[in-house]
Amino acid sequence: KGGPSEAAHVRSGTDGGIGMQPSDKWTVPLGHEHHRRQHDIGELAFWSEQCVDPLGLATELWTNSGNDDRGHKAVARTVQAVQMGRVDHG
Repeated sequence: KGGPSEAAHVRSGTDGGIGMQPSDKWTVPLGHEHHRRQHDIGELAFWSEQCVDPLGLATELWTNSGNDDRGHKAVARTVQAVQMGRVDHG
């Protein structure tokens, strides 16, 4: 909570692919443990488990880049939604 985040690239449905990193437009912030889990179980399984639309979040963050307040609010809404419906997967 409030710690450093890592840029997690969203590959599914973007300009990325196998062996090809998508553009930075398709990134969302994840803590280290969540980012590792995303890689360990696979992107689609991770986002399904979190009940998060990563394309929607990435698009909102990209659209509001340069507006820290809107970016923080988008992330906070997503974190809150995950916490409300989340089961501990650890």
